Amino acid sequence: MKSVIENSTINKTECNRANRFIITGFFKKKSRNLIALMASPSLMSYDNKVETVIISAKEKVIMEPQEAVPFLYEVFDASLPRLGPGNNASTVKALNMLIPDGHPFRTNANSPDLKILDIGCGNGAQTIQLAKHLEGTVTAMDNHRPYLKELMRRARAEAVDGRIRPYEKDMNHHGLGGNSFHVIWAEGPLYVADFRNGLSVCRDLLVTRGLMAVSELCWLRKDSPSECRSFFADEYPPMTDIETNLSPIKNAGYTD
Repeated sequence: MKSVIENSTINKTECNRANRFIITGFFKKKSRNLIALMASPSLMSYDNKVETVIISAKEKVIMEPQEAVPFLYEVFDASLPRLGPGNNASTVKALNMLIPDGHPFRTNANSPDLKILDIGCGNGAQTIQLAKHLEGTVTAMDNHRPYLKELMRRARAEAVDGRIRPYEKDMNHHGLGGNSFHVIWAEGPLYVADFRNGLSVCRDLLVTRGLMAVSELCWLRKDSPSECRSFFADEYPPMTDIETNLSPIKNAGYTD
């Protein structure tokens, strides 16, 4: 497999010289059309571990299923600052909206017993913020061991490793008991696992009056450019707007 950028091959040295990319990958579980990637300047960079990376908004790479996951993990290497959109400030803002000051999960005398699940945690950018801002234990679940190892390395550096429990499982075969968590955090993973199915899986894990934060790729404007509409119609057909997404959220048993 070679790296491509608008029909031109590039080697590792040239990737390293370019140094900074934002990578957006679209993964179709039921298709061999694995990834269409776009590149533009950002705060993300690759180190020498990355041998190849596909950088093309025009090319589509066709891969056999057995090639898909290893390549995905090569592109989304554990050493990246984070593995999806957002930043620490956005995570904290969302957390404060979900659990504002004065909420029982913030003030209860038993708050150290608070159980939090970060589902599909990746290398843990948001996991560490949860551990910093909430008392209790964060179960960091991901099915890729290098992500969990990197997460715990960073957690030790931030002195929050004692509040984080790494858990190597797939969200669809998690082995966790129902009604187990007060807070579930899903910053991105339901995109891969299927939004509606993911909502149902997480609902079963929440205690009564538990809280969940979830992000989903959706349209914010009705007049978005036709090129964008066309791209996402191919790469993520379920993508819709916020109002439409409220229906499966309510149908899964969540209330606002």
